[in-house]
Amino acid sequence: MVRKITKDAVYAFNRGRKFKRDNTEVRVFENTGLGGCIVITEMRLHGNVIAWKGDSPATLMISSGRWPTITTKERLNGLIQTLDHRTLGSGIRPKIVQRDFSWYIQIGYDKKGWDGEPVNLSDFCASI
Repeated sequence: MVRKITKDAVYAFNRGRKFKRDNTEVRVFENTGLGGCIVITEMRLHGNVIAWKGDSPATLMISSGRWPTITTKERLNGLIQTLDHRTLGSGIRPKIVQRDFSWYIQIGYDKKGWDGEPVNLSDFCASI
């Protein structure tokens, strides 16, 4: 079950809109360099960046923000659930799970350990 704050933050993140409520924020930046405009959207939890993307869905990066908490995992899973899993190169949507204090990214029955450091979700899922 996804919390309302997560649902609202994910909605804003996916549409490139600013959002701020309690401990969660979505920021949007426009970078006009090298002859083009790139929009960068990031999701923050307690001020720590936990997800960011460029204009392409394949550029989604995730991180624990150095805080591997239930709330961080819930925000990231809320975001992942809205993705078109085909953009990640698999027929099944991934999710972040925890076992014995360790985090994993799981696709179906396959999972791979994740230390919470920033990763491109598409590339990570392709390695599972």
